[in-house]
Amino acid sequence: MWYTRFGFDEEDFVPLEKRHPMRKASYKRLWKLLIDRDMNKRMLAEASHISLSSLTKLGKGESVNVEILIKICNALECEFCDIMELVEQEGAPNGSEN
Repeated sequence: MWYTRFGFDEEDFVPLEKRHPMRKASYKRLWKLLIDRDMNKRMLAEASHISLSSLTKLGKGESVNVEILIKICNALECEFCDIMELVEQEGAPNGSEN
C-alpha cells in the first residue's frame, strides 16, 4: 500500500477509540473525602469559593474547568489524584472485536 512508503502500517489507521479505551473523570474520591472530613457540598463551595452549580456538574460527572479543581484542591489541601480518577466510559469501545 502507498502508506508503507512513509513508514505507516494498517494499525496506524485504526480509529483512536478502538486502540485506546475512552475514559472520563470520576469524582467519587472527592465525595468520599468530604465524608471523611465531615463536610457537605455547601461547605466545600464556601471553602473553595466555587459555585454550587460547579459542584452539581461534578456530581453529574460533567466536565469542569481545571481552575475549579485547583480551587477544590487548595481548599482541601490535597492533590488532583485525591479527588478524581479516570475511569473507562460505559458503552465506549475498548478495542476488542465483537
